[in-house]
Amino acid sequence: MGVFEKIEGFFLGNELTFTDSYFGEITSERIKKGKKKYNWYVDDYLIPNKENETTSIILQGDSKTPDKEHIEILKQILNNLDFLFDRLNQALKDQNEGKEKKVVQNWLEEYYFMGINSLHNEKGFSFYLEPFSEENSYPKDVSFDYVDGEIKDLDFQ
Repeated sequence: MGVFEKIEGFFLGNELTFTDSYFGEITSERIKKGKKKYNWYVDDYLIPNKENETTSIILQGDSKTPDKEHIEILKQILNNLDFLFDRLNQALKDQNEGKEKKVVQNWLEEYYFMGINSLHNEKGFSFYLEPFSEENSYPKDVSFDYVDGEIKDLDFQ
């Protein structure tokens, strides 16, 4: 099984369109569906590159471009992703060794969805990482809260 070795790069914009072998063409309008209850959001698509096992992250904003505060949030999140991937890699290793872990099997065999949503409550911003698949579309495996300018309660379940 592969591992998350590095972040290849990311793009931030309103009109991003790309093609995926499983979902077909992904456009801004398609990404927005079901998201209208949020004032803003950024969708990150983790696309495993099976040739060299790197991971690309694409940050997709809606028509209301995130302001400076939101950009700072994203920078903090990106700065913490090395730690995040280290935890995921350890979970994969533990899973391969038969240890009991609440991790979804075959991380690099599926297409992943990572979302950052404004929840409009006292907890601030919540982050979640989940496999985007028909069989298992709801587990929240990695989470943290953004409160008063800091990432808090980073949790790997």
